[in-house]
Formats: sequence, structure tokens, C-alpha cells
Amino acid sequence: MVTYLISIFMAPGYLEKKFDFIWLVDNFLENNIHLDNLCIFDQLIKSDSSFHCTICNRCSANYDHHCNFINNCLGTRNHKYFLTFLFVYFTYSLLIIGGGSYRFYTFANDNRPVYDDTYYTIVMFIVVMLPLPVLIF
Repeated sequence: MVTYLISIFMAPGYLEKKFDFIWLVDNFLENNIHLDNLCIFDQLIKSDSSFHCTICNRCSANYDHHCNFINNCLGTRNHKYFLTFLFVYFTYSLLIIGGGSYRFYTFANDNRPVYDDTYYTIVMFIVVMLPLPVLIF
């Protein structure tokens, strides 16, 4: 949960404007440097691994993608926290699916009459099915 919140609220490493854009363009043209290293939207110098996100409307260093799950770009600063969150979430989901499936299996093979435990098992099975779409897609 902590890594999820960190990946949401931590800035991905937005590039900052350091020079006047007109001076940059003139300097690039005078020195025959290709203009691909300039972001015309943010008016700054960007590296090969940085990219302008059209959703956030900012350039991020080491841009990976804009993740709708955290509603933030993944960049230099928050990428490791997002990967840690995915690992923990995936492990948690596997434990829940394994434990819930075992409980449902033992419930299905039990010859006891229906008790309050039945409703708990059905709710547990539904909880087990909730993380599956996230894991599959």
C-alpha cells in the first residue's frame, strides 16, 4: 500500500526548463544540432529516454508510460516503487487465490450440512476472483 501511494504521489522526474527556448533553437541551428532533442511543448532540452506525456502534458526523464492505474507517468523517480508495488500486489493476489481456492475446494468436498461457514466461503471465493482481471490484463 505504501509503495502504491508513493508511486501515485511522487513526481516521475519531470524535466525542468533551464534555458530560453528561442536561444536554444538558435544555438541548435547554428551548431547544426538536430532539433529532435528539443520538446516544443515544454520548450526544453530532453534526452533520448525522456518523452512528452500528452496526458500529464509534461516531459519525464526515463519515461516508461502513463499508467492509468496510478494516474501518473512512470519515470526515473517512481519507477522502482511502482515495480515493487506490482510485485507485492501480484504475490498477494497469488496468496489470496491459492488460499481461497483451497478453502473452496475443501468446502466443495465436505459432506457437512450448510452452516454460517458457507457464506464466508462464498464471500471468500468472490474476493479471490476480484484481483484476477488486474492480473490477466
